[in-house]
Amino acid sequence: MSTHFFFKDVLKRSTSKSNIIFISDNAKRAAFVLAFDEIYSFLSLNFPVPDRSSFDIDILFCRFQDLVASDLFSYGGVSINNFLGLHLIGSIMRPSLYIESGFYIGTSILAFSTLESTQEIIAFDPDHSNYLLDNNRLKPNINLYTHDFSQHDFQKENLAHSIVYFDDHINTAERIIQAYNKGLKTLIFDDSTGFSGTMSRLFPSMPSLFFIRNIKSFSVGDEICWSISKPYNSKVLRFLPFFNKPCFYNLKFVLTKELYDLCLEANSLIRFCQKIPDLRDYAYSPKKIVDDSQYIVTLI
Repeated sequence: MSTHFFFKDVLKRSTSKSNIIFISDNAKRAAFVLAFDEIYSFLSLNFPVPDRSSFDIDILFCRFQDLVASDLFSYGGVSINNFLGLHLIGSIMRPSLYIESGFYIGTSILAFSTLESTQEIIAFDPDHSNYLLDNNRLKPNINLYTHDFSQHDFQKENLAHSIVYFDDHINTAERIIQAYNKGLKTLIFDDSTGFSGTMSRLFPSMPSLFFIRNIKSFSVGDEICWSISKPYNSKVLRFLPFFNKPCFYNLKFVLTKELYDLCLEANSLIRFCQKIPDLRDYAYSPKKIVDDSQYIVTLI
């Protein structure tokens, strides 16, 4: 006796030349609540946070929908899942000062700009030409600088309730040491990943948190090499047929004695380090996402 299995496709399919993306409001809210609970559970295990009942989920959801409507995600910047994570972390931890290094178009600044708690935002990027936010329409006092985070004097700032976000693809060990010397305690790192995330980027944050946290498992002289294919990096020439071909970049990282010692020093300053929950299940992005894991770090 044979058994027949009948599979019915539960999806409705049609052909169309238009690109349709739609999620019902109730489904969006359900996903937002699930994401909130994920981040709240993670933070409550490791940080002092307000009681869950003190949050009005409907207000938080409406605020997030307004931020997403800005459509900054089509221009670059952080992915929408990481934007959601940053906004929820800010909503739950309630920093009065938000500091960012590498703001690009300003998407991650937007994640903290509507929080009641955030009174001031200080952000650094050498190139402000890509910045898309209208600071006059944002609530907190926002100061943007072209000099590097390492050069800024924070002595006049109250750092007790601050969060620093690094999305600058700079040596993570140096950033940890710099933040510690400035009296900053709570740090978030974007793209400071392991082999997969590092070797899919032209400008990774090397040495990344993966190497810093596991430095004693590696040895001086260890190296990794990889190749990246990118379009020609010229705003003018890339539109010409001859230059509209990808360029191949060969990259090499060698763990020198200097970098090894730097990782040891940075690692000794870390009290807590953990990957922030991945919220890709709760937010849709049409962009192809490589390993864009984010880590939250507290220093001694």
